[in-house]
Amino acid sequence: MNTIALLGTGLMGASIGLALKARGVDLRIQAYARREETRKRLLEQGIADATYSTPSAAVANADLVIACVPVCTIPQIIHAAAKGLKPGAVVTDVGSTKLWLEQECTRMLTGTGAVFVGSHPMCGSEKTGIGAADPELYRDAVCVVCADAGTREHVVHVSRFWTRLGCRVVEMPADEHDRIAARSSHVPHLAASALVLATFHDPDQMKDLVGPGFRDTTRVAAGSPELWRDIVGTNPKPVAAGLRQLQKEIGKFADAVDAMNLNQIEALLAGAADARELLCGSPNCCEASTSQPDHPVTAIDGPSASGKSTVAKKLAAKLQALYVDSGALYRGMTWQVLRKGVDPQDEEAVKEVMAASNWEFPVVGQAVRFTIDGDDPGEEIRGEAVRETVSYVARIPEVRSFIVNSIRSMRALGPLVVEGRDIGSVVFPDSPDKFYLDADPVERARRRNAELLATESGTSVEAVQESLAKRDHLDSTRKTAPLQVAEGAQVVDTTHLTLDEVVDVIRGKVKGM
Repeated sequence: MNTIALLGTGLMGASIGLALKARGVDLRIQAYARREETRKRLLEQGIADATYSTPSAAVANADLVIACVPVCTIPQIIHAAAKGLKPGAVVTDVGSTKLWLEQECTRMLTGTGAVFVGSHPMCGSEKTGIGAADPELYRDAVCVVCADAGTREHVVHVSRFWTRLGCRVVEMPADEHDRIAARSSHVPHLAASALVLATFHDPDQMKDLVGPGFRDTTRVAAGSPELWRDIVGTNPKPVAAGLRQLQKEIGKFADAVDAMNLNQIEALLAGAADARELLCGSPNCCEASTSQPDHPVTAIDGPSASGKSTVAKKLAAKLQALYVDSGALYRGMTWQVLRKGVDPQDEEAVKEVMAASNWEFPVVGQAVRFTIDGDDPGEEIRGEAVRETVSYVARIPEVRSFIVNSIRSMRALGPLVVEGRDIGSVVFPDSPDKFYLDADPVERARRRNAELLATESGTSVEAVQESLAKRDHLDSTRKTAPLQVAEGAQVVDTTHLTLDEVVDVIRGKVKGM
């Protein structure tokens, strides 16, 4: 990816430009703005490298196009830009609803050779316009990227873009996003507005008694009515269902109060407090999320048996960092699937197992470990059953999203050395310390066979080489986060190097620790 285009340069679009510049991301930024004054300001503030007066001119030669305008305007601006799109361009957006946009924007792109992949970075401000733009707006924000069977090969590029802005990417289908967002965002906004209206009968008397609780609870009601009209209008059924559920819960409180059933009131309040802690993590989750330390990460990628694990462990010790084996997490998920008696190739069943599992990530010595439902799988994740089926589980987008976000959260624990197959390309693409280890296929097979002979009998270099070739093919051809050399990564051929020599080479190049 070399060039992006911003269609809309208000708060969201201008903040993208500032964030890319602040993070030193080497992309050309082209921007559309209707007014000449705005175009001049974009250049003066370094938000864009070039500006244009029409959407079609702004998207010329762009690899990625981001529509940063209100929801109902997104299809219109994409239609206006369509004739300037190059074949193969990916178009995304920042809209708060996804299924309607996916349908409309896909229709607008028919015949262009471009593809639409919906995005929803869940951040913003009551302020608007270029003047409110903030290079840190996207930092640590959740960004939903909508993945389906037809767009998986393009989703990785969109997800990688948002991670470069500091977002934590979650991939899910558009309809699932709309159902969840209705309850977590859209209904709360309408509820806050309804609460203000319900109390606004005698404002002169109310003013003196309006405190922080009322202001915090109703803050979002100050948002743009036009913006929220469009959001509700493009996601009506999930929003209506969420409002009816809210009505039902409020009814329970009203019935308990009418009956003076104080035990029931206490039970409802306690249930809400427990549910909030499960959803948010702690009473001060919003404040805590912005204050986590941003520790450095050394990313080590490469195919199986290229030496990643042994190198990463020793490098972590040398750098006094925590070691994270991302592959172990995928094998752990596969182990859990197999012990639940589920077919690893049944994506829906795998996702059900994942949703029902409780993972914890304790620090043990100099490494981040994991337990699932309180159990440590130990060496069972290295067994043949897991080894031969892990690629089927690892290619499921929802599994990858869960593990990627889990690894990103570990950054708060301290400096990390993380090894895997997409650490530099997807998990930590902004790390200045990205390395890709490789080795001759026969040498890789010899190394892996030596490892296996310590615990198994009857293995051979030839059989292992065949297994590795199969794994390489699955990893490099999967639609989501395929195995590849990350942009900016330094390739280290370990075929003729000792362990200490590889560690010394990498240690000499690490900048961030």
